[in-house]
Amino acid sequence: MKFASRVIASMLCLVVVACTTTQGPRVNLASARVVSDFDTYTLRRVGLMPINGMDPTLAESRELATMLAAEFAAVTGLEVLVLTPSDLSEVKEMNAHNRGEFNMRTIIEVGKRHRLDGLLVPTLTERNVFPPQRIGLQMDFVATETGMSLWFGNLAADASTKLTQQAVYDWTHNQFSDEHFDDGVVLISPKRFFRFACAQLVERFAKPANQF
Repeated sequence: MKFASRVIASMLCLVVVACTTTQGPRVNLASARVVSDFDTYTLRRVGLMPINGMDPTLAESRELATMLAAEFAAVTGLEVLVLTPSDLSEVKEMNAHNRGEFNMRTIIEVGKRHRLDGLLVPTLTERNVFPPQRIGLQMDFVATETGMSLWFGNLAADASTKLTQQAVYDWTHNQFSDEHFDDGVVLISPKRFFRFACAQLVERFAKPANQF
């Protein structure tokens, strides 16, 4: 199937995992909440919706979505399918963080169509790409079996603050040995700052114990 080219299960995540170390506690700017019965869900294959707050037809939107999918796959080990506007041509827009709810029928239909156990619904609430950079990123994880939100993560990062600068330093120096991940470069590079935000957010994702 032509969906195979869109499966992000091992692309960047192998690089991330290979470079990861554990050198003590790190600053994480993200927060998250999870439902009490999260461990009862079996998750193997999930879909990533286009990022709310960005024009899905732009190449950058696709690139950032792929980056987010790779970070999520690296943390969870789940297979992630990056959904495109054409995949969702018959699906009503889901803007969860504004409405506070999801269209259950729509989510179940998407899940059946693409054989998904869950949907990641990301929303870019703020993004300033000029130094000092700022980014606001939210994401819901929705079960396609029930249409209910199981996990919600939220992150706000401001490169002008010492807390964000410390989080970037920890992320680059404690997780990566690659010289290309210099913390100063992350603070001024829009793509690397976005990747940093993705890594911080998905680190808060709690994996069900029975996912494998």
